Amino acid sequence: MKRINLKDLKESAIYVTPHLPIMHTKRYKYSLLSAFLWVCLFTLITWFLLIVILAVTPLKDYVFVLENDKIIEQSVKINELERKVNFLRSEMENMASTNKRLKYALILGTIDSNNVKLEAEKKKIYDTLKKNKLKNNRKEGNILTGLLNFFGIFTNDDNRPDNTTFRMPVKGYLIKNYEPERGHMGIDYGVKSGTPVYATSSGLVIFADYTNDDGYTLIIQHGEKYISIYKHLSACLKKQRDVVEQGELIALSGNTGYNTSGAHLHFEIWKDGKAVDPQKLIINN
Repeated sequence: MKRINLKDLKESAIYVTPHLPIMHTKRYKYSLLSAFLWVCLFTLITWFLLIVILAVTPLKDYVFVLENDKIIEQSVKINELERKVNFLRSEMENMASTNKRLKYALILGTIDSNNVKLEAEKKKIYDTLKKNKLKNNRKEGNILTGLLNFFGIFTNDDNRPDNTTFRMPVKGYLIKNYEPERGHMGIDYGVKSGTPVYATSSGLVIFADYTNDDGYTLIIQHGEKYISIYKHLSACLKKQRDVVEQGELIALSGNTGYNTSGAHLHFEIWKDGKAVDPQKLIINN
């Protein structure tokens, strides 16, 4: 087999013979180099025309996916949606965590101080808890308690079943009574948003956070296994683990949460895991 060298390639030619009925048959001869140049020129012209067409006509939206304003806008929207989804996921996780802490706070409020094992578990969680601050405080801020203490009626060795006393948590009108048969486990005070809310009795704050249904909620654990609950607050002025005195400012009333139809304070008192009528316990109602 004969080898093809460079000289043979240079001398080679391409013959084109068009055969059209309207024309006489004619033969065209092109060298290999000129044929290559014509092909390159035709390719460049074709690419140039294609670029011009795509640049000045809407055809680019159908042929190529280019970085245009619509793509950028869609990308921004996707990033924004992703950010919102992440935010909602974070909020859902926070709400779940808050609900768990609220449930646990209610359980802690009913722990029997005589149960050594449960009391030890509670101390691990609330290392600032002092037993003498959960019992009846002799500096509670109402006149009746002071008189009873002065005459020695309230003593550590008395036979009264409950030494814990309660006062009104807010200065306002009672607009709804305790109706457990209708699911209303406390009483409502009609007050405008931002009204000061005071601790009904001395104790330990075991919950102070926002809940989905009841808005900002604050729970205080008192002596004798009592807990008091304040709902729909506009702000909690105390935080979890704070020890408060009776009559101390703890929050501001509001209108937060889904289960509210106007500015008011929803107030509950529980004992041994059961709701009780606050009006029967409040001294100065």
